Amino acid sequence: TVDFTGCFANFGEDKDSAIYGLERWNMQNGKFFDLMFYKAFPNNDKIALSMPFYATNFLKEASLRECFSNFAPAAKKVELYVDGWDIESDCDLTGCFQKFALQATEVLVCGLDLWKIHGTNDFSYMFNNFAPVSDYHLNLRDWMVSKESIHTGFATSTFFKIKEPKWAD
Repeated sequence: TVDFTGCFANFGEDKDSAIYGLERWNMQNGKFFDLMFYKAFPNNDKIALSMPFYATNFLKEASLRECFSNFAPAAKKVELYVDGWDIESDCDLTGCFQKFALQATEVLVCGLDLWKIHGTNDFSYMFNNFAPVSDYHLNLRDWMVSKESIHTGFATSTFFKIKEPKWAD
């Protein structure tokens, strides 16, 4: 399938909800990941989710608008594993992690700093209000982003929690 839009949106009413086996899904040809985990795990106290892509997979001309927006909104501990992502070009990551882990004091996002970024992409509001009550910091300085990429409001309301990519001149 190429369309994963909203497939786990509002998932998990129980406070012990979990998704198993996602790391074995073949999403190589995926094009639409919009709202995939929107408001997922609304009642969990803690959540760990693994969604790696592998080195042979890449996302090109894909939409990830608000993919993890409002993810685990009430959890106190959130772990997300997004290793091996290769963002090839023309991807829309608008609001991908906005309002991520709103109440979490413990946050860990593994692999995000190692994403391979290529071509022109839209990073608008990607980290708007990201993990606001945690002391988690992201270092995205190794991302090399083309000058044509859009990054309006990239890390709004994060106040020095994210070392932004090198925006090309």
